[in-house]
Amino acid sequence: MKITEGKPDMATLYVNRNDTGWSEIIDPGLPFNHGKTMRISANAGGSIYTTDISGGMGNVVLGIIRTENGEYLKLQ
Repeated sequence: MKITEGKPDMATLYVNRNDTGWSEIIDPGLPFNHGKTMRISANAGGSIYTTDISGGMGNVVLGIIRTENGEYLKLQ
């Protein structure tokens, strides 16, 4: 979790494994971090699946981030 303007910001962050251990924390930016996603998984085709809570608590849906021409599209 990162802190933005003094408030917790739900963000998807990751690290890469390298020869000496782990990289610094990386924020992948949009479309992954619009502040309303939790739990993330990927399939072999490159699509990303996440819990989308942009509708507010109690309105949780499965969000999908697909790829097109090597670029990630907007969260659906």
